[in-house]
Amino acid sequence: VERLRHKQAARLQMLKELEAGVMLNEPTPGQLAEKLDSAKAELSDWLVNMFDTNGYQAWPEHLDGLKLVLYNAFPPINGDSRAAKLKKLIQVLDYHISMAESRQ
Repeated sequence: VERLRHKQAARLQMLKELEAGVMLNEPTPGQLAEKLDSAKAELSDWLVNMFDTNGYQAWPEHLDGLKLVLYNAFPPINGDSRAAKLKKLIQVLDYHISMAESRQ
């Protein structure tokens, strides 16, 4: 959770810079594509391991329910600008970080 709080602080700084008119570099579609396959595999492995570790061994029998939980956990990040999308992302992550901290 501490690592996520640190990353969240970096996002807040990025938002301040965007709102001040600073142009920030974004990864290119090519850079994102390079990471996509390995990131998918890593996330899939982590998610299945997390289900098992947390007692959800029968998760294959409940895919619709798990999809709903994940859908609700990741609401759309809409906005007309990069700053608006970043604000929404910060709100979503703040909620999830707070939930994780309450479990500790």
